Amino acid sequence: MRRVPVAISACASLLLVACNAPGFSVSPSSTPIDSAEHTASSSPRNEPTASPSGNAAGGELLEGFALNDVLRVEVNDLAVRVAPYTNQALATGWTFDGTWNTIGQLRLDAGEYVSVVLGPVMIGDATWYWVLPAEGGQLGHSTVFWDTNGKIDGSSEPGWVAAAVGSDVYLALFKAFEFDRSLTGPPPPLLVSGSGNYVSQSLENHDLFRLEWVYLIDDQVAPCGFTVTLEPVSGGASVVAVDSSTIGAFEAGSVVLGAAGTPVVGEEHEPFLVRVHSDCEWSLRLDWATQDHYVD
Repeated sequence: MRRVPVAISACASLLLVACNAPGFSVSPSSTPIDSAEHTASSSPRNEPTASPSGNAAGGELLEGFALNDVLRVEVNDLAVRVAPYTNQALATGWTFDGTWNTIGQLRLDAGEYVSVVLGPVMIGDATWYWVLPAEGGQLGHSTVFWDTNGKIDGSSEPGWVAAAVGSDVYLALFKAFEFDRSLTGPPPPLLVSGSGNYVSQSLENHDLFRLEWVYLIDDQVAPCGFTVTLEPVSGGASVVAVDSSTIGAFEAGSVVLGAAGTPVVGEEHEPFLVRVHSDCEWSLRLDWATQDHYVD
């Protein structure tokens, strides 16, 4: 999984670099309500913003917070979990003062902040996001390191947090992320979530992209498939980015696509589409990658 702020490690192929994270195989909880010491008001204080639009292609898109939005925690004792089910383990928090010190299982209190990596995904009437700590409302900042796989190295791993259950709101928008093309140069990222099939709007091409995704089974019948392709708008040869299926309840992964100096798909500067074919509920993000994503 992606770790922040250390540069992302990936495989070394220059055409299609696939590094699927080990998939979870878990059973959904029969009661998806996340544990909170105090429940939030039944009247949401901040409604999520709309996800990027596209053609649902027979599926259904979910509206939600946007990539890198900073969210404020509205309740006490909100669990940070390794997967979006309440029967899954909590992440562990660590601090460093010359030696690593565990602070135990991670639960967030009202007034703390997180930032969006993936989501929303719906399980029952619960809305989940994959988030990173954003201490003091600052994107990418935290003095507590989040661990979801036992590998502590001075960076944080995203964890799953319930944003709402029914009409009870646990996370609210604090600061919307603003993409500044004048500073960054690359195409704006795509974050989209839904169920079933999906076709994006036309997207700007580039030479290196990173794709991260999750897909899961809620009411669907297992096994569940998930395929993502990148297709030039001209209808030329496409690139299969993900082709996966599960008989469990939850799978996650990442892939770096492209080759330096060569468009990720199609001809130079030719726009492309992201197409999802799935029986599942899913969330994906596609954003610009650099050569730092490659390791020897």
